[in-house]
Amino acid sequence: MYRCPLDCMLRSRRSHLFVKHLTLELYARIMIIISLVFLVATVSAFHAPVLPSRRQSSQLQMGLLDRFLGKRDGDFVQLESSLDTFGPGPAILLHGCPAGVTDDELKDMIEDGAPEATKAGVGGVICRRIDAASTSLLDGTVQDALDTVVKEGRTGSSESVAGGGATSQPPCPVIYFSGISNAEMMATYRIISSEIYEETGGAANAACAKAVPPAMDKLLRQVIEEITGDHLDAISPDEELRDFGA
Repeated sequence: MYRCPLDCMLRSRRSHLFVKHLTLELYARIMIIISLVFLVATVSAFHAPVLPSRRQSSQLQMGLLDRFLGKRDGDFVQLESSLDTFGPGPAILLHGCPAGVTDDELKDMIEDGAPEATKAGVGGVICRRIDAASTSLLDGTVQDALDTVVKEGRTGSSESVAGGGATSQPPCPVIYFSGISNAEMMATYRIISSEIYEETGGAANAACAKAVPPAMDKLLRQVIEEITGDHLDAISPDEELRDFGA
């Protein structure tokens, strides 16, 4: 059958326009689907829980601990209301620090966290490991223990970082500061506590405390036990952890 060339041209033109229309419609549908997927992903991201980093976790634990310290009137002092620098030192007592955190690592971490205290102290910050076997220090007052540690560290009769690791790892090592500013205390605590957490595979969460006037005449053993108990209460609802012994 004969077809007029003009008629064929018009039919071809209409077919081309129809195909183009279908292509544009398909493209539009694809773009709508992509937009919906992006919108869902964006909404999910805004509502997804954000897990705190180790440093944020340490800050959270300290915030929770403050609530418990407030219950012990006369025993503990809130950090923001305490003297910025108090006690013999600069010195740090490490109770229950795992042996896997080496002395050299501790020195480096203290220098990083407390550079001013490191420069101010003769020979740097005096750091002493203590554990259940450190009875001469634990059974004395906080004042006597700190005086002894600082004196021995200054005269060289004891190494700046001394004492073996604890025979059994407590769930809550205690980092006790004296003669170090609040800012450098918190910076050093965050560094050392993170290292302890990693070294123990998350089994140990270190507590942080500083020397304050109400604690100086109390036995160091008692202060360590009170800090440990309050810290465990603050970070865990399971109070059975408190029965680990001193």
